[in-house]
Amino acid sequence: MVAKKTIESKLQRWNTDGSSTLGNRLLSLIPATEWAAIEGKFDKMHLRRRQVLIEPNLPVTHAYFPITGTASFLSRGSGEKPMETSIVGKHGFIGIPIILGTNRSPLRCSVQMSGTAFRIAAADLTIAFAEQPQFRRNLLFHIQARMTQQSVLIACNARHTLEQRVCRWLLMALARLESRTIPATHDLVARMLGVRRAGVTQMLARLEQQGVLLRSRGRIDITSPEELERTSCDCFRIIQNEYDRLLTDRDVAR
Repeated sequence: MVAKKTIESKLQRWNTDGSSTLGNRLLSLIPATEWAAIEGKFDKMHLRRRQVLIEPNLPVTHAYFPITGTASFLSRGSGEKPMETSIVGKHGFIGIPIILGTNRSPLRCSVQMSGTAFRIAAADLTIAFAEQPQFRRNLLFHIQARMTQQSVLIACNARHTLEQRVCRWLLMALARLESRTIPATHDLVARMLGVRRAGVTQMLARLEQQGVLLRSRGRIDITSPEELERTSCDCFRIIQNEYDRLLTDRDVAR
C-alpha cells in the first residue's frame, strides 16, 4: 500500500532525488550499462509550444522523453472542442504505439508547455525495448500509469465540479513540471478541460483570493500546494500515487 504524502512533501523529494540526473525519470532509473548502450540513439531537442509530436492516424516516427515542459494527448468528437485525455512530463514518454507494434494513434499529441526532451527514432526504440530489460520494464510501468491516468480523467471530466477539475489540472501540471510555477494561460487551462475560459478565470480568481495561487501574464504560481490538493478531487492523488509507486520508488523500478 502506498503511504499518503502531501504534494508539498512530494515536491521536496522530487527536487532532491538523485534519480533525476538525466531529467527524465524513465531514463534516469535504468542502470548505467543500459544507458551507455542506448545513449547514442538519443538526441536532445527543444519542444516548442503547440508543436505536434503525434498526428492522428499517421506513422509515429519518433518517441520523446520530456526533460522539461509537458505535452498533452487531445481527443475530440465531431464538432466538439478538444479535451485533454492525458498529460505527459518528465515522468513519462510519448510514443507508446511504437512499442505496442501499432505505430499509429487516433489522438493528436502536442506540446502545451515548451521545454526540452530526448528524442529517439521509432526503429531504434523498438531495438532498445527488446534488448534492454530495465528500460523495457520502465516503459511498461509508464504504460500502466498512463492507462490509470486516462481512466481516472474520464470519470473526473464527467462527474466533478469545474473547481475540482481546475485544481486537479494544476496539480498534475505542477507534478510533471516539478515546479511551483506553471507557464500556462487561462485559455490553455480552459482548452485542456474543454470548458469556457470565463469559467476558468472565475475559478482561478477565487483560488487567488484564498491564497492558493498568484496569477500573472502567462503563468500561474502555486503558493499553497497543500491547500490546492485539499480543494481538488481525489483524482490527482489516485493518478499520482500510481506514478509514484511505479516510477519513483527505487525498490520497485529496479
